[in-house]
Amino acid sequence: MAPDEKLAIQRYLADLDHRARDLTVLDQAVAERALQDDRVRRLMTIGGVHMTVAVGVLAAIGDIARFSSPDKLVSYLGLNPSVCQSGNKAGSPRPDH
Repeated sequence: MAPDEKLAIQRYLADLDHRARDLTVLDQAVAERALQDDRVRRLMTIGGVHMTVAVGVLAAIGDIARFSSPDKLVSYLGLNPSVCQSGNKAGSPRPDH
């Protein structure tokens, strides 16, 4: 490999290392702040919900007061499975018979 290519690679690697250190500091700051929020800690009691997911859910919800009922919030988050289909329902007579 040419010396200039090696130098460029070394610079890119050093830059990546620097950015990784910055991200570690930012991650720690976000975690410390998030874990002070009772809502984050409460969401984290749900299996599979870690700090990042809890913060993401809260960010998606925003001001919870904008939802007039828990059902509206559940629908907004897509947590209420429903089937919407056209046509006949099971057990009902077919129109062509």
